[in-house]
This record gives sequence, C-alpha cells and structure tokens, in this order.
Amino acid sequence: MFDAWTVIFFVSLAYVIVSLFLNRMLGARQRLKQLQKLVNDYQKQVTEATKAKDERKLKELSLREKEMMGYTKEMFILPLKSMVVIIPVFFILIGTSGFLGINFNGLIPGAYPDFRTTLPIALHLNEVFSLKILANSVYGSRGFFVVAAIFWGLIVEAVASQVEKRLEKPSPTQ
Repeated sequence: MFDAWTVIFFVSLAYVIVSLFLNRMLGARQRLKQLQKLVNDYQKQVTEATKAKDERKLKELSLREKEMMGYTKEMFILPLKSMVVIIPVFFILIGTSGFLGINFNGLIPGAYPDFRTTLPIALHLNEVFSLKILANSVYGSRGFFVVAAIFWGLIVEAVASQVEKRLEKPSPTQ
C-alpha cells in the first residue's frame, strides 16, 4: 500500500511527536523553566553582591546555596525521566547490534531489510568528522529513520516552541 520510504518517514514523525509529548509531560518542562529561573536569579544576585563587595548579602546568599544545588540536581534529573521510555522505543524501532549484549534486528530494519536510499546529506560519523556532510550518502532503513527523525525533530520542536510562546502570552483582550 505505502512504499518503505513513506512508512519510515512517517514512523519517524510519529516517534518524534511521541518523544516531544513525553518530554513535555514526564520531563515537566514548566517545572524545569521555573527551576532555571530560580537558579539564574540566584546566580545574578551572587554576581551583583560580589561586584558590590556586599559581604552581608553574600553570606545571606550562601545560606541558600544548598537549596540551589538541589534545584540544579532536579533540573538534571527531570529530562532523564522521559528517556526511560524514549530510548527503549528507539531501540525497538531501529534494533541493536550487540548493545548491552542484545542483538535485535528492530521493527523497521526487520520490515524493510533491503531498503536503500540516497540522500544529499552525509551524516555517517566518518563523513561528519571529515566535514563532508554536503555529499550524497546511502542509508538503509535504520539510518534513514535516524535522519528523518532529525529532520522531523527540528521542525516539530520549532513549531511546538512557537505554539508554547503564543500560549504563554496573554491575549490583548484580557
């Protein structure tokens, strides 16, 4: 019904959308923004107090240092929560080649073992390291899924960020 190129391209879109949703929900993006603001405000106060050589303010701020370290730790952990789901789904889709001692072909390579396509961008590691990314390169189903996911990820993230910004701004009629 659909050719392999189309299926892989749109499965990567679905994966990116699910990943974005999980990152927003499990990664608690609003909480992360709140924590970043608290830590940035604290760091700004420390910088200002240091420049002003205000020992009293620095001593007062040092009492909050442990609290800020806790916030920093939480900021690190929040995005990892969604990875517990996203990474295994990724490997189920593309398979593994001995990663963690597991050999699994993956759903996409299993469905399209002979798939090959040539794209005008070279993202294999040897091509990236040699800075020859603007050249034709051949991808199998696994590689094409990754390239398509990168493409979709950039687009979906840009659109989602714009939508979030518009939703955060109060409308002029309020």
